Amino acid sequence: MKPEKKVLFKKILWNTGRYGFSILLLLILLRGSRINMLTDAFRSVGPLQIIVSILLFFAAQLVSSLKWRIFARGVSLSGLFKWTIVANFYSMLLVGQLSGDVVRIFKMRKLGNQTGSWIALTFYDRFSGLISLLFISFLCLAFSPMKEHIPHYFYNVSLISLISACVLAIGIVFIVKNIRRIREIPSLQSDRFKKVLSWLSGFSADEFRGWGKWISFFTLAFLYQLIGAVIVLILASGILPDVSFIDWCWIIGLTSILLLIPLSAGGLGIREAGFVGILYILGIAREPAIAISLLIYSIQMTGAIAGAILNSLPVASRIVRR
Repeated sequence: MKPEKKVLFKKILWNTGRYGFSILLLLILLRGSRINMLTDAFRSVGPLQIIVSILLFFAAQLVSSLKWRIFARGVSLSGLFKWTIVANFYSMLLVGQLSGDVVRIFKMRKLGNQTGSWIALTFYDRFSGLISLLFISFLCLAFSPMKEHIPHYFYNVSLISLISACVLAIGIVFIVKNIRRIREIPSLQSDRFKKVLSWLSGFSADEFRGWGKWISFFTLAFLYQLIGAVIVLILASGILPDVSFIDWCWIIGLTSILLLIPLSAGGLGIREAGFVGILYILGIAREPAIAISLLIYSIQMTGAIAGAILNSLPVASRIVRR
């Protein structure tokens, strides 16, 4: 078998396994569930809630595009928005959460910026989102109306995850600041390391300098996460009206930690398991948890379908310059 076919075969096998794992998890969760409670939960969500949630989803993608626009040179906001939507399609349906980022990097590198700069921007985007989400989660855990029902280890998991993300980000920044010294280490003179180090040099590019830019970048990161929590609150308002916005913030944060495990298709199955497990600890039945999680997935799939349509249009093949 040719190397290209072998790689393609492995990708197909891996993706098939991921979809199989997602379906298996869903079947396990649905086993023993009361269908009437599930249907009642879905019926309690009106068309207006769905429409508003979809609009907020695209508003969140616009915020994500604005984040990239702070540091991205030579590309318009409309161009970034288009490829952010298209990236959702690849992230949801193809080879994983990072596949959309890979597609966006591939398209953006056609501009004047080096590949390392786009990789750096992707890293900053991901970690700013993760750190802001974990920070909101930990803060909301501390002020949750359900504080007496929350296990103490939830706080530990949230705090440890936040510290780990911050330490990793600081470690990358330290490497970037000392990239010239690292390049002089004799054991790192191989072609492979030189390529990695050349990418890392993009992390300290001129466009990433300026405290004002970073404040705006992290402000938009927090706004993006809060919009996501508002979407969940709207979808769940008719199903679990007693769960507050503060509680949904930390529930989403803890569930997102599970979604870092790259074993499912677009988080399907793992997200549902996370919601069921957390809400069960709070004394809530599995059926509402499954319904809310599947509604969130359906909103994301709507974005993925929009991305697929944009990707098939001729206009999506062009990057709009400033």
